[in-house]
Amino acid sequence: MKDMQQDSERLISELKLLRQHIAALEREKRLQAEIGQEKARIEHSLRERIKELNCLYGVVELIERHSGSIEKILQGIADLLPVSWQYPEITCARVVFEGNEYATANFSTSKWKQTAEIILAGKNVGTVEVYYLKERPDLDEGPFLKEERLLIDAVAEHISKAAERIQIEH
Repeated sequence: MKDMQQDSERLISELKLLRQHIAALEREKRLQAEIGQEKARIEHSLRERIKELNCLYGVVELIERHSGSIEKILQGIADLLPVSWQYPEITCARVVFEGNEYATANFSTSKWKQTAEIILAGKNVGTVEVYYLKERPDLDEGPFLKEERLLIDAVAEHISKAAERIQIEH
């Protein structure tokens, strides 16, 4: 009888240990899932920053390649912008400069819009505009990321400096 009681106590003890191990494994599994989600979020964020850097490099390259033609620069920038935003498949862009428009082939206005002013010699001479053609979840600035705000502002600034340089040179 004593052996059965000892066996029973041993089995209960082992069962408690197994339950503790199972609980630890479940915690580890939840932690791994959280780590996986965080890794995916970071990777997505890094891909977005790479697109933004590529956009800025592309803008600089356009300015260098077409240093005498503001029209070619502006059309190139309009065409470059959509692939640099989070949802390129539903993005279009337009640059308005001194009354002239340079837009993507799929250009259409919508209520999901992000703009930056082009300032030349302290005067507003145009805008850089990016539109989403379909609704997306709200983020930092409507459906747009805060980094996209920084990017569109930087693009407008590059346009201002390029236009100023072209005016001085010609």
